[in-house]
Amino acid sequence: MVLHMLSLSSCSFTKLLHRNQISLGLPRSCHFTPFQVQCLGKSYAKRIEELKADVRAMLDKAVVMDPLHQFELRDALQRLGVSYHFGDEIKKLRNAIYRNNNLQKQESLYDVALEFRLLRQHGYDTATTASIQLKFFDDWKGILSMYEAAYLLVEGENIFYEIRNFTTTYLKEYIKHNKDPYILTLVNHALELPLHWRMQRMETRWFIDAYESGPDINHVLLELAKLDFNMVQAKHQEDLESVSEWWEYVGFGNKLNFARDRLMENFLWTVGVTSEPQFGYFRRMSTKVSALITSIDDAYDVYGTLDELKLFTNSVERWDVSAMDQHPYYLKFCFLALHNFIMKLLLTLSKKKKLTSFVILKKW
Repeated sequence: MVLHMLSLSSCSFTKLLHRNQISLGLPRSCHFTPFQVQCLGKSYAKRIEELKADVRAMLDKAVVMDPLHQFELRDALQRLGVSYHFGDEIKKLRNAIYRNNNLQKQESLYDVALEFRLLRQHGYDTATTASIQLKFFDDWKGILSMYEAAYLLVEGENIFYEIRNFTTTYLKEYIKHNKDPYILTLVNHALELPLHWRMQRMETRWFIDAYESGPDINHVLLELAKLDFNMVQAKHQEDLESVSEWWEYVGFGNKLNFARDRLMENFLWTVGVTSEPQFGYFRRMSTKVSALITSIDDAYDVYGTLDELKLFTNSVERWDVSAMDQHPYYLKFCFLALHNFIMKLLLTLSKKKKLTSFVILKKW
């Protein structure tokens, strides 16, 4: 049942994305199925809480287990897209490992590379001298982990460029002689694009399938990942429905035929920034801002005259609604759409006691 839900919801989202790639915009009429109501319900929310309790118990036990088990559990939670549920527990585990200086004690290349990546991507000061010795072994998991870690370099760590070249060459040669489907899936995916460069939510969807086909499945994690993916995607669909209705109401696509209709692309960008369900307000507002900027930018780049745009710029800088009569229709429309959006946003913020927001928004 859960797997069936996952494939259906992913198909729905993929169709929207594919459609946008062809048409460079959403269709004018966007009516979404109430996915969350139909497919999820209270029983799934309850099951998620049960699974989260099981995972918390795993994390508590992991404290006294060997470091490699801890690394792999944290990595699986992160790549399955459910680590945000366990922020405090994971941070506690990570801090304990960092304080104990386990990175210095690891002998396996896989251990070193995996721990280095997990610590570095969360901002920990991980020295490369002890952890990266260019002492490679015939260990595809270790080489793959080192390949991913090499994309987390900071300024001055030139050794990572050598490691990238070495690991890339090694992995390309390795898969020529190894036909294990699981290994081929992981290595080819990594060589196509490293983990650090991927959009997290899309990566989660891919990794759920990859994890299920692997040899080390934890069925609790897998079930939680599938249920959570659908719950989060339901929230994303609600966000997208909200901004689509707003976009249709504002009418940029209908009234400004020179402007790009990139609402879906703008929305996907916000999902890439933060996909957690509790940040829906950020996704909706950021999508609206990006859509407005994109359309007004087109007025500057491809349609307006220099004189028209100078007057428009002055009106925006003065925030002067009374100057609308001096502008052509398309710039009146742009100004009023921007003005109404900002004023509504300010009203919302004022209810939350953010009274200095107008000055900040004007500078922005």
